[in-house]
Amino acid sequence: MIKRIFNICKRSTKFAPALAVIIAAACSSPGELDDKNYNERIIEVSSQLQSDSANFDLLKEYALLLVLSKDNSEAEIEIEKALSIAPNDPQLLFNKGLNYEFLNDTVKAIEAYSKYGSVEAASEYRDMMQGRYLLLSRELMKSDTKKLAAKENNLSTDNISGSNIAIFPMDYIGLDEKYAVLSNGFSEMISIDLGKVKNLRVLERIRLQTILDELKLSQSKFVDRETAPRVGKILSAGKLYDGVINITEEGELLIEVSHWDILNNTRSPAIKRDGDLSELFILEKEIVFHILDQLEIKLTPLEREEIEYIPTENINAFLAYSRGLAQEEEGNYSQAAISFNTAVELDPGFTSAHNKQIENRSKEAGKGSKEKLLGTVGELQIGGTVQTSLIDERLNKLGEGIRSTFSNSIDSRTPAQDSDKGINDLPPPPPPVR
Repeated sequence: MIKRIFNICKRSTKFAPALAVIIAAACSSPGELDDKNYNERIIEVSSQLQSDSANFDLLKEYALLLVLSKDNSEAEIEIEKALSIAPNDPQLLFNKGLNYEFLNDTVKAIEAYSKYGSVEAASEYRDMMQGRYLLLSRELMKSDTKKLAAKENNLSTDNISGSNIAIFPMDYIGLDEKYAVLSNGFSEMISIDLGKVKNLRVLERIRLQTILDELKLSQSKFVDRETAPRVGKILSAGKLYDGVINITEEGELLIEVSHWDILNNTRSPAIKRDGDLSELFILEKEIVFHILDQLEIKLTPLEREEIEYIPTENINAFLAYSRGLAQEEEGNYSQAAISFNTAVELDPGFTSAHNKQIENRSKEAGKGSKEKLLGTVGELQIGGTVQTSLIDERLNKLGEGIRSTFSNSIDSRTPAQDSDKGINDLPPPPPPVR
C-alpha cells in the first residue's frame, strides 16, 4: 500500500535538467497532479509493468514514484530491478542513496553514493552524489566518535595502537592574523605526508574536532597529563601531535612540534625548526622525517619519494588553501570552494587544492536534510521559465571556472578506522578525476 505524504509535483512539458533528479519521468498528465492522479499514475504504471516487466522506462518511473511517495521498502526493490538493466543510470544511483536515507540506513546510503565515480563528471548527479557521500561519511564519523566519548569509562587501553596517530591543528602565536590559517594548513600537510606511510593510520580532522568538542577542550588544553590519555583512549591513538607556529615581524618562521605518548603517558621534547617563510615546505618535510625517525619506521623508496613531493611552492596559494580548510571546517563549503579555486589560480599544479575545490563544490550541492533535498529536486520548469533550484543557486555562487581540469597527484591518505561498527563498513571513494 503506497503511503501518500504530500502532493509532489506539477505537470510541465519539460523539466529543468539540473532539477529533475528524481521525478523526471513521474509526471505524465497535464495540469496539476493531485493525490488522486498521483495514485492513479502509480496504479497505471504498475499495471503496465504486469504485461511489460522488462520495460526500463516504466521500471525507472515506478521506482521514482515510490521514492517520492516514501514507500521506501518497495522503492528499494524496484530501484534494484531498474539498475539491473542500467547499472550506471545517474538518477537511479542518486535515488538509491536518497531512498536509503529515508530508510535510515546511513551506511547503505553512503555505499550507494560512493558510486559517484561511475557518473560523468559534467552531470549534476555526480556533484550531489559526491556531496552526500562526503557529508554523510563526515556525520557518521562524528556520530561514531561521540558514541566512543560517551562510553569513555568502559573503553580499554588494549585498543590503543602506536600506529594510530592524531595530528591536531597547530597553535598560531604570531601577531599578523594573515598567517593564522597556517594553524590548519601546516598540520594538514603533516597529516597528508604521514598518511602516505603504509604502517601508519592518521585520524581524520573531523574526529579530532569532535573529541575536543565532546570533552569541552580547547586545542591548547587537550595535551596535558590529565586529558591526553582520555583523548588517546577514545581515539585508540598511541600518539597525539600538536605544536605552535609563529611568523615574526621580520618574516622568520618558527615551528615547534611535540607529542604525547599515550601508552607511556610521557611528553616528548619538541622538534624545533626555523627559517625564512619561503622555506615553509622544506621545514615541514624535515619535521615529518623526524617524526618517522622517532617512530622507528623504515620507509620504502616509494613512500620516501611521495613524502618528498612538495604540492606547491607558492606561499599565497598555500595560504588560500589553508583558509579553505578553515572554511570547510566551519561548514562554509561555497566559500571554501572559492578559496581552493584561488589556490589553483595561483598555482595550477596544486593538485590538493584542485581536489578540495571539487569536494567542497559537491558538498555545497549535496548539503541539507534529506527532506529538503527531496523537495528541492522536484522543482519544474513552468511557463517556459526555469525555476532555479536551491542546488543551482548554490553552484552558481561558486562562480565560473570551478570545474577546472585536475592535475595528477601522488597524494594519498589511509584514514584510521575505529573498532566500532559503522564507519568500518564504508566503501572507499572513487579515485580523483584525472
